[in-house]
Amino acid sequence: MQRLSITVCIFLSLCLAQLAFGEEIKVSIIELRPTQPAAGLATTDIFRKSKYQKTTDMAEFLAKIIAENPLRAVRGPGGEIFLTDGHHRALGVFRTAMERCESAKPAVGVEPCMKQALIRVNVEDDLSSKTWTDFVAALKKNNNIYLPSQLWAKIEKGEITYEQIFKKPGGIIPDSLGKLANDTIRSALGSLFSRQKFNVDGNNFINYLEFYLADKIADRVKIEPGQEFDPDVQINLARAVFYTPEILKYFRCLARSDDFSWEKAQVDINLALRLDANVSFDQSNCERN
Repeated sequence: MQRLSITVCIFLSLCLAQLAFGEEIKVSIIELRPTQPAAGLATTDIFRKSKYQKTTDMAEFLAKIIAENPLRAVRGPGGEIFLTDGHHRALGVFRTAMERCESAKPAVGVEPCMKQALIRVNVEDDLSSKTWTDFVAALKKNNNIYLPSQLWAKIEKGEITYEQIFKKPGGIIPDSLGKLANDTIRSALGSLFSRQKFNVDGNNFINYLEFYLADKIADRVKIEPGQEFDPDVQINLARAVFYTPEILKYFRCLARSDDFSWEKAQVDINLALRLDANVSFDQSNCERN
């Protein structure tokens, strides 16, 4: 009986672990729906050229993208798959696949070619039975959707409906990765945080870190497309993010709240500021929703 109990416990543990990790599926890149309205195209282009430019053969490219680690997603209304993390990698795949398909000039058109571009996603939750209102609420609760604060304000006032966020076509968040708008500050911030002097691991912060910061500094740093990585732009960004007290506090408060990530995020910021790595920043200083 004791052995049976142990076996049952092990089996249940394995089942629970499988549920925690979700369902891994293969999805065509043109069927994935984003949960943010924009992306840093400059960052995406650097990423995709460094990763995929040597895979000139379409078959090699398709094999490469299907072998990569799965991205995070949820199943939404109508059973569609909504990406919740990894938009820039997915967009890099989309833009590269589109480039290859268009250059091949298939007689049947580009769409059948694009459908061959499969990537793996980990579907972490099935929200397909929810209304659009409840779906958006579930995404927001887990910080799996990004909209600028002014749009959330309009939604709360009833000026914009929840259905309009993901409306097809013409929603606030587009129905395809290929329709994402360009966010120059997003690319510039990504470049800043990857520099040795300001090395910040985004995994220790909440999703959409760069977008939240971009909202706060948009009126302080103006960046035109093509200027994302200019030295002067990077200097101005560093001043705005690290040396403006109210922005720095906001930045610190965007760290994930679990102890490990919180401490790691604060250490990264301290090192960027040339402070003692062990200088603490209390979570109670932050207003949490």
